[in-house]
Order: sequence, then C-alpha cells, then structure tokens
Amino acid sequence: MKATGRDLKTCPRCESTLDRSAFGKDRTRADGLRVYCRPCSAAIVRERAEREPETARRENRAAVARYYAANRPAIAAQRKARREGNR
Repeated sequence: MKATGRDLKTCPRCESTLDRSAFGKDRTRADGLRVYCRPCSAAIVRERAEREPETARRENRAAVARYYAANRPAIAAQRKARREGNR
C-alpha cells in the first residue's frame, strides 16, 4: 500500500516526512499527534535531562508518585500475584 499525504507528517526538528505512526498521541492537537516524531521527542527529553538534571529528577519523581497514587489497587494486585507465584 502506498502512503498518501494523509498518512504522512513532517517533523519540524529533523525535517523528515514520516508515517503518522512515528508520532506519539496528543489529544489536544487538531491532528491528534505530537509535533515531534518519537526519536526527536526522546532526544529533547534526554537533552533537557542533561541540561537540568535536578528539575528532570524532581519532575520524574512527581510523575511516578502520581502514577502509583492513581493505580494503587492494580499495582497491589500485581505484586500479590507475583508473590503468590514465587512461593
């Protein structure tokens, strides 16, 4: 199947025209996709972490805490199942 214009998107950072599946989701954008492709997004995060390590660590800890708070029952059930399986 040949890709059409609707199936492609250009990343402004690397200037590559890629398939839409190369971009992460973003419900706030009109096309539903992030601005930068996945490799560029990862590079941006990595560069910021190198430039501002304390801020990146603090934000990562906060995100992990939010995840655990939102998913506490599911995490507890997974841990219990793993413990039971290791007995």
